[in-house]
Amino acid sequence: MSQISIDPDPSGRGGFAQIRIQGAAQAAADPRFRLQRSDERAGFLGTQGWQPAEALLSPRSAHIEGSDLLLEIGPEVVDLVEDGTIGFGMPAAGVMTTVIWPILTPSYGGLGSVISQTQRSGADVVLSVHTIDHTVPDSGKFSDPGMRGTDADPTIALRTTSAPPTPDAITRSILPPDPPATVPPPSISPVSRTPSNGPSILVLSLIGLSVLAALGGGLYWFLGTRSAPPRINQSHSTTTPPPPATADDCDAKPLPALFACETDPAKLLAIGEARWKAGHTREGLVIEKAAAQKNFGPAALELATIYDPAHFQASKAVPVARVGKAADYYRQAVHDGDQDAVAPRAKLFRLLEDRADQGDITAPLILKNFWR
Repeated sequence: MSQISIDPDPSGRGGFAQIRIQGAAQAAADPRFRLQRSDERAGFLGTQGWQPAEALLSPRSAHIEGSDLLLEIGPEVVDLVEDGTIGFGMPAAGVMTTVIWPILTPSYGGLGSVISQTQRSGADVVLSVHTIDHTVPDSGKFSDPGMRGTDADPTIALRTTSAPPTPDAITRSILPPDPPATVPPPSISPVSRTPSNGPSILVLSLIGLSVLAALGGGLYWFLGTRSAPPRINQSHSTTTPPPPATADDCDAKPLPALFACETDPAKLLAIGEARWKAGHTREGLVIEKAAAQKNFGPAALELATIYDPAHFQASKAVPVARVGKAADYYRQAVHDGDQDAVAPRAKLFRLLEDRADQGDITAPLILKNFWR
């Protein structure tokens, strides 16, 4: 029995995470693993992204902690795997099971990490990392020959963005501009010429008036500052508090400020549906997931229908149907008391049984994880 957990990077780096496989220390010599999703067109994660062909991935590093094997993965995995049910296999450890991939912060930020950011800021959004216990099934479809694939190391260099060049410092001159060219004074009559042995009476008068004006201005400023009453900010007056935020104010707020303003899951679901219909499907999906995180059955049912092939409509947020995610959200909706999810969940169960009979290797794993 192997227990697998996926946890965010301990240092908080976006795009990095850790996979712990309990009791798999003996597989440290060959820590390659396989990820598979329920997508008919590109179900296997390879070195260039999701692809039809099976492949094995190499972790960035692997080390042993007691009897556990700890794998470090980077953006080449974290940025491409969505939260939900994922098939996980490690041939060297004899592991073939499914795990619930948690919400991880990608290397480029984005809406997928908004809920995590809101949780760190104190908003009432709870995220959890799930672990699944499964014994290795007798069937070897998943691991042989499926576990054999690309042997090349798929490690991809981190995408880094260099800081923009610092512009040259701009030096501001503190010297005064050059004085204008001296213009010779006009000719003055001998009668009006000032005697050379004393200052002009006009000049002395002007200096005296300037001194008096300066003294008067300083006295006016001093008396004005002493007598002027303090200025009161009317918007923060204790007698007239600002009006509380209304529901409409919350509706218009961007993410993640919306989650701090609105905590009612029913209202969050309504806001998410409105933004989805307005074409903002990525924001709508994040808001609906936040509502489902509060154990609100109708939100989980809405998410299930988004991923269910029977109701699927392609969008920027969900470009392909995801049977495993639909099964996960249907189960949550029923668990949270929404009886409207019973009938579509049963229909999805029959679809997965048909796929399993036709040789789909992910269908039995989804049935085992969410029904049996």
